[in-house]
Amino acid sequence: MIHTHSLGRAARYHPGATAFVSDTARLTFQELNTRVGGIAAALMRQGFAAGDRLALLLPNEAEYLQLIYACAWLGVTAVPLNTRLSAVEIDHVLADATARGLIRHSSLSAPTRRLPWERVLDLEPLEVCGGVPPAVVVYDPKAVLALIYTSGTTGRPKGVALTHAALLANLHHVTLGADELIAYCRQSLAGYKIPRRVEFSPTELPKSGAGKILKRALRERFWSAQERAVS
Repeated sequence: MIHTHSLGRAARYHPGATAFVSDTARLTFQELNTRVGGIAAALMRQGFAAGDRLALLLPNEAEYLQLIYACAWLGVTAVPLNTRLSAVEIDHVLADATARGLIRHSSLSAPTRRLPWERVLDLEPLEVCGGVPPAVVVYDPKAVLALIYTSGTTGRPKGVALTHAALLANLHHVTLGADELIAYCRQSLAGYKIPRRVEFSPTELPKSGAGKILKRALRERFWSAQERAVS
């Protein structure tokens, strides 16, 4: 779902715009989407499917972003691993997450726990050249995009599930400008018997009945927009 409403949409409407810049590469949205599709195809050839969990132990580089989107394409849950974890801590997370596979970098701590499928990305790159991307992008708002583990300061790290819908909702509100938010507040409440003295802040919704009505209206607007996008 998150792929459809972010990278997929950008590749469709702004294919030539710059999507990613690093010290070694500059990719447009179309190029990035093509690369992600190839990675999704490579993972699918390795047997990964919706509901599987893939752990990622990588530096903050382009491959990380591409793998997250490839997982979103397939409906695979990404399990990001903190690069500062010891081998023992990584073993615990892998076991707790019941990860089916692991993609890691040789410069980072190697776990002792063996998984059904593993790849050291800088030594064994995924074969993505010429790969035909999966025809269908998994679209499930309730699917878990990522299983993110806490730092474990008061005990062992615990996995926190982040769904596609939750992340998209966050992005929706972040990208809603202050002027648009205020205008929408007034428009949304026009049909309700709300006193005109109710004022709106671009950073805080009113803590009243008006605020509750507005939150409901925003939710309805958000989900109706998602339904139109895939219809």
